[in-house]
Amino acid sequence: MYKTIVVGYTSDGYYGPIQAGTYNDLETAIRFPELKEHVDIIAVYVYDCQGKLVYPRK
Repeated sequence: MYKTIVVGYTSDGYYGPIQAGTYNDLETAIRFPELKEHVDIIAVYVYDCQGKLVYPRK
């Protein structure tokens, strides 16, 4: 399981981290975050089930 966090701007002016879903495979977690509203995405971070950053790789 992978948890996706995106950082970006929402239409109401919020800027910051937004939880974007939990996924079974890494490619889906990176490419297709589920967002409930329009977000201008600045960065995508994906963590594994143990909370370790897996994307982007260090």
